[in-house]
Amino acid sequence: MSDPHGADGGLPPLTVSRVFNNNVILAVRGRGAERVVMGRGIGFHAKAGDLVDEEAIEKTYILDSGVDLGHLESFLATVPYETVVAVTRAVATVEKSLGRGLGKSLPFAILDHVSFVLERIEKGVILPAVVMPELSVMYPDEFAAAKTMVAELSESLHVSFPADEHVYLAMHILNGTRDEYNHSAGLLFRRVQHAVSIVQTFLGAKLDDSTLDYARFVLHMKFFMQRLATHSQLEKADSSFFDFARANYPRSYQCAKQVEAYVEAETGIAPTSEEMLYLIVHIERVGGLARGRASTTEDEPPEQL
Repeated sequence: MSDPHGADGGLPPLTVSRVFNNNVILAVRGRGAERVVMGRGIGFHAKAGDLVDEEAIEKTYILDSGVDLGHLESFLATVPYETVVAVTRAVATVEKSLGRGLGKSLPFAILDHVSFVLERIEKGVILPAVVMPELSVMYPDEFAAAKTMVAELSESLHVSFPADEHVYLAMHILNGTRDEYNHSAGLLFRRVQHAVSIVQTFLGAKLDDSTLDYARFVLHMKFFMQRLATHSQLEKADSSFFDFARANYPRSYQCAKQVEAYVEAETGIAPTSEEMLYLIVHIERVGGLARGRASTTEDEPPEQL
């Protein structure tokens, strides 16, 4: 969150609390909250108690209480200002595209991550690629925003980032989203991802994340987890459909029971029979596709389905 840059005659002056480097300082206005203030040369020859040249301010972030200033200082003191500028601009672009702020700490989390990536690139360290197909299904806007962020950072810093960098940035964006019914979007994603992993392990095959049935299954799990979080599960007095599904789709039922055990362990809430019914139906659909493809590859190792 940024402050107005200009001084206001009715406000106390902005004074330096701590100098991180020549371009980043910690400042405070009267008894207000401390803030990180950025601007080229704003910290040059500055010391605690000096008045801040507010005309030189390019960006301001008011800090949450309890921030580890020692860690922040040691971190910001080593990051090139060009990287700071590139990241803050990229975060602003993402917030504009999503139409919402992403929290005071996100720019620093992204800056920390990007600095580490740049260090790895410089040293030639290559990490195994990460694949999270559920991410683009559950959060297409954030996924697209992360891709935009990578493109903007690549252009600003003249660096080619790893092909999967947008996945990591998307997770940071999600962790900055705190409006998912008192559950972070990141936590919701990880739970859905684990549930999908349970199903894949039970079926003995990796699901094809390009299919419509896969997308439907992932979205169903997302909304199912949200209903659990808000205590608004599907309820129905007539259990005949559930009984029918349990009797006719025993393999999918057993798989659903494994998902049920995980969900209950995570949330402390037991899914209703109506929720289990829909879970069985979705698993039967993706499981049926898996069995159909597997029957055509008897002599081959399991492939992506």
